Amino acid sequence: AETMGSQDFSEAAGVTTADSHEEMPSTPRVKHSSSEQVSHWTFSRWLAFHPCRVFGVTMLVVLLLIGVTFGGGLFKMSPQTNYDFLITGHVDTDRMDAFDSSKSLGGGSTTAAAATQTVGLRDASFFFVYEMRDGSSVFSSPAAIKLMCEVESKLIGHSEWPNFCLKDGNGACQDFQSAQAGYINATITHFMYNTLAERTTSCPLLSQADVDAGLAAAKADGRSSFLFGKNEDWGRSFIMLGAPLKGYSNENDKVVEQTEKYEEFLIKVETEMLKMFGRRWGESAVRSPYMNSLVRDGVEVRWSSVILSQAEIGRMSLQDFVWAILSILWVLSLLFYHTKSFFLGGLGMLEIIFSFMCGFALYRLVLQVTYFSTMHILSIFILLGIGADDIFVFVDAWRQSSTAICTLDRIHEAYQRASKAMLVTSLTTAVAFFATAVSEIMPISTFGIFAAVAIIANYILVITLFPSLIMIHYRYLELYTFKDFIRCRFPKRRDGEVIALSADEEAPKASAGASGMKNEADQEHAHSDLSKLELWFRDSYGRFITQKKASIPVLAGFIVLLAVTAAFALQLRPPVDVERWFPTQHMIQEFTDNQNEFPAGETDNLVEIDVIWGVKGMNRKGLSRWDLEERGSPILDTVFNPAPEAAQEHILKTCEDLRTLPCKVGGCVGDVLVNAGEVRCAPELFANWMLSTTGSRLAPQADYTTKIKQFRDSSNCDATCKSDLGIIDNRVQYIAIGFKSTLRRRAPSTQSSPVYDLMEDFVESRNSQPSSPGEAFQTSEKWPPLRTEQAMLRNALFGMALCFPLSFVVLSLFTLNVIIGFYGILSIVGIVSSVMAVTYWMGWSLGTAESIALVILIGFSVDYTVHLGHQYLDAPSKFRHPRVRHMLGHMAVTVLAGAATTLGSAIFLFGAQITFFGKFALIMMATILFSLLWSLGFFTACCALIGPENDQGSLIVAKDWLMTKLGKTTSKSGTKEENGKPDENGARVSPSPGALGAA
Repeated sequence: AETMGSQDFSEAAGVTTADSHEEMPSTPRVKHSSSEQVSHWTFSRWLAFHPCRVFGVTMLVVLLLIGVTFGGGLFKMSPQTNYDFLITGHVDTDRMDAFDSSKSLGGGSTTAAAATQTVGLRDASFFFVYEMRDGSSVFSSPAAIKLMCEVESKLIGHSEWPNFCLKDGNGACQDFQSAQAGYINATITHFMYNTLAERTTSCPLLSQADVDAGLAAAKADGRSSFLFGKNEDWGRSFIMLGAPLKGYSNENDKVVEQTEKYEEFLIKVETEMLKMFGRRWGESAVRSPYMNSLVRDGVEVRWSSVILSQAEIGRMSLQDFVWAILSILWVLSLLFYHTKSFFLGGLGMLEIIFSFMCGFALYRLVLQVTYFSTMHILSIFILLGIGADDIFVFVDAWRQSSTAICTLDRIHEAYQRASKAMLVTSLTTAVAFFATAVSEIMPISTFGIFAAVAIIANYILVITLFPSLIMIHYRYLELYTFKDFIRCRFPKRRDGEVIALSADEEAPKASAGASGMKNEADQEHAHSDLSKLELWFRDSYGRFITQKKASIPVLAGFIVLLAVTAAFALQLRPPVDVERWFPTQHMIQEFTDNQNEFPAGETDNLVEIDVIWGVKGMNRKGLSRWDLEERGSPILDTVFNPAPEAAQEHILKTCEDLRTLPCKVGGCVGDVLVNAGEVRCAPELFANWMLSTTGSRLAPQADYTTKIKQFRDSSNCDATCKSDLGIIDNRVQYIAIGFKSTLRRRAPSTQSSPVYDLMEDFVESRNSQPSSPGEAFQTSEKWPPLRTEQAMLRNALFGMALCFPLSFVVLSLFTLNVIIGFYGILSIVGIVSSVMAVTYWMGWSLGTAESIALVILIGFSVDYTVHLGHQYLDAPSKFRHPRVRHMLGHMAVTVLAGAATTLGSAIFLFGAQITFFGKFALIMMATILFSLLWSLGFFTACCALIGPENDQGSLIVAKDWLMTKLGKTTSKSGTKEENGKPDENGARVSPSPGALGAA
């Protein structure tokens, strides 16, 4: 009782005196249900009288969650794998996994363990490209040849190279070429230097005559199409690494573990190669060393490896998140400015960071989702905008409730208004993110789940932790001066200071209270604490937009804008090329873009397709969706029987038919499916072996398994051959054939899908033959990414289809007005259409970044409309024009402040290197700018011209009418008039908090 004024004490005790009623402000209360008022009233009392306790309890819960999660070692980044963006469970992913898993079971030798590093692993292999900066030929410079040798020696001369090289049948590293898996090791320096020792150690400077001789030898060997550029000016080498590594049964055994070992080795090699050019990783906190060309002796060197590229994306992502620090500083400065307090601004930023951590705790502990990648950290930029916007809303609600008679009344009024407005925006944004959670693509799904949970965590903290900070600041710190700091004093505000008004302020309040504020002009100017900018929005812009000669042209202009942007937005299509993650000037991207500088460039990156008999699919029962390393076990076809001679002939005929299979769809080159007619057909090798050893191409049915085992253990069947003839449980369990198609690896879905359909038809026709040994299927590493690409577009359309109706329902329910909800959804349609048009104008397609961002932007686009609509309906007047001016005066600046924080946090993403972040930033900024334009323009004009008046569109009136028809009242404790009777100004007045407390 000593720490609160008499007015606070009486209201806390539930006592309402006559004097307190006379001094109650005449401005109508925020309209809420009785149960909602009671809950808000109870918590408001705790905030008013015990803010430190509320702060302490909230912080205890927050720190407990953070401690358990981060202190318990649960915060871990998931390793990047080739499976991240594949749709686990899709038939094409299952087929690929089933074939790979089957090879791990039956692809080894029948007499000994699988030979280590005898299979070429393309993903871990190195490509090198050499180009003279002056445009001349690299083969005209012996110094360039020496540099090539020195660069490649960092790989093949590394002390750990024998543990990773591709080995021959004798266990020695392959020096030059290998037929393993159809790939050939090819290096220019092999033809230039006489010995391997020269290429791995000394790399002596050759004469031009030696270089010319080596060039002629390479041409004579038939390697010029691969090694030399189209004009014999560029040079290229390819060095393949071997699999499986020591301790693993094959290349598909514990893929993640093996990949980590390859990556560790390649990064060591990369470090040594970068040193040659005076570069190293970590020399810049925000820029990759590959963003600048690697040049020495006039030669520009580029290299690439799939595993190294994946590592580079991870490293660049961590560098790009350094820009998040600048975003935080920007938002922090705006928080300081808007709250006018280092205490509120600093701890408000801490509350936003806590929401990220608490969101992760709920994501990990409650939802049990274990996948967390660098993409998830992107949500910090979203939280910065949303969290700061919520803080601005609460601070403005607190300031605009300053005419309340006492502290309790003031925090109650501010809490009621702000918590509801923030709930709507948080809920709609969370719904948009949950729409991405239904995605079949696991990283996108988990990103949506995490972002939605983090937004909910932010809302919980902003209605619990931040109000307590406001009350602590108000009671203890707002009056704190430097003199108090020197004297170690903490002056405490009493309620007498709150209601101490000057004579000039008392007169208007008294007259307003006496007259009931019958005049709309009095209502419009009831709040005298508005800033100059808020007054400009209310008086100047408000009077302009409420004139028909202004609102009608504004609406007409937005209708034209919608028509134009929709016309362009509808032209968005799926990508015509693969997603570009690296910027154009990055070395790896330059390497990819320059592949066609070589005659063999079109054939280097062709899609490989396999046909398999004996395997049905994958068994993934009991596996976690979030664990990408566990792929499941293959489902074997127990009725598969290749032993009959008819079945053997069937498989051989399949190989023959594939060689001549026509392909006249857009994705194929030369109207044929198989490149150069070359099919990898182990059954043909077996037939030739049978012919040479027994005189017959076909094995007797009774001896089929025995003969296959003998053939697999002979020198005629290499590691790839063994993988294609699988022996499991002492029987031939599966047979695979394969070929390199004429379809490019980088072909978009529009070209790849027809080739996929062609192969499906071919396999189905072969399966329909009576001689088929079982059901075959076709698979390729190209098909699962193709399904991902198609799913991106499908998920974007589904997300928008889900978000639009849900946003309308949320808007209508929380504003309790279907007209405002309808105007809001029209604004969202306009915003989405405008942003999609910008995406089209930028020359982008519906790729990964665009598909994710277009769903998320619906959640962002609804925020400002909700805030404005809520203020429109909370205006003291019943007429649209005073409501519009009230809405603009009390919320336009808050909306601008929220937009400034989001724009500021997004603009720093343009400094990021990965193209995904740049696209996301532009779409995010376009969303904010168009949200401002449509909310302050279109939505405001709609309200000014045809906005609801009185109770038009009110769901409360509809409910009252329905209850009346059903013969029921709207309140258990009173009549309809008692529960919100309109006053003489047309405003619906709810019972005062004091009356509720007394009740």
